[in-house]
Amino acid sequence: MIRQTNVAPLGAWIKRNGDIMNKLQEKRKESGLSQSQLSDKSGVKLNTIQKLETGTNGISGAKVSTIYALAKALGCTMESLIAEE
Repeated sequence: MIRQTNVAPLGAWIKRNGDIMNKLQEKRKESGLSQSQLSDKSGVKLNTIQKLETGTNGISGAKVSTIYALAKALGCTMESLIAEE
C-alpha cells in the first residue's frame, strides 16, 4: 500500500532564492485561459487559483504539486511561474 504524504510548501525554497514574484496571472492570460478554464485543465480548485493571483495566499505557501499542475496546464515550467525579480 502506498501512503500519501503532504508535499512541503515552497516557502523555504523561496526564502533561499531571493525576491520572488508570482507570474501565474501573467502566464494564464498569455495562454488565453480564464481562471475557471485553468482550474478545469489543471485540477486545481478555482478558489486556490484566485487566492494565488490576488496574493491572498502567497506563492510561498503553495504546494509543489499545485505549482506543478498549474505549470503543466499552462505548458510552462514551474520556474517560469516563480520568477526572481
